[in-house]
Amino acid sequence: MYQKKYVVTCCLWKCNDNIREQLKNLGYQYFTIREDADCILIDPYETDGMWYEYKKDVLEGIVKELNDDGQSVIDCGTDERTFIALASIRTDTDKNQWFASNYKHRYLGGYDSYHFCTKDDYREYFGDNPQDENYDDFHKMTPKEVVDFMNNDYVAPKQESFIWVARDPDIEDRYSDSQLLGKLTAFYDTPIYCFNGDTGRQEWCRARKIGDLPSYMFPDISFKNSPVKFKQISE
Repeated sequence: MYQKKYVVTCCLWKCNDNIREQLKNLGYQYFTIREDADCILIDPYETDGMWYEYKKDVLEGIVKELNDDGQSVIDCGTDERTFIALASIRTDTDKNQWFASNYKHRYLGGYDSYHFCTKDDYREYFGDNPQDENYDDFHKMTPKEVVDFMNNDYVAPKQESFIWVARDPDIEDRYSDSQLLGKLTAFYDTPIYCFNGDTGRQEWCRARKIGDLPSYMFPDISFKNSPVKFKQISE
């Protein structure tokens, strides 16, 4: 069964040779090229891998008809960058597509980092990336995420935000019979107590670390009941 390669229906209210060349480089073919065209439509549900050129008044009618039929058309206005980024999204390759971290940015909203994949397989791209990112921590951005990113709209919907605090096992005081409180650490995510290959010891890890806390804080938190989840309060 044939699977469509391109997945986004979108339109751009401008048309020129530069846009045509970029679409060709992405594997598209033209259905029609009109000298008097002033806008472009990509509709993979009509013809996969084709672009259509129209006059503005004609495309307005087509877009309305598609939207009325329940096929959402993403209107890119005159933003070529957003249009090309959406036109690049496809199912048979990861090349020329945007990937985002699975972690939300604490202060700015949006995601922690973004990557433009230059390989057919994103796992190969992250393997070659000098930053040595873990590909499991990234996902291919959805059309909506791409639009938000291209518009620099990093304000994510307000959500409850949490931190986790965990304590290491208590330490025996060699000079007395008492126990010293174990190290206390705060994390953005739920940590796991396990062997950390980077430090060579058992500790709370596999989560984004905020920092160490004074061990006297949160005396009710012990190794046994760690990690403890706290809701962050923001104004």
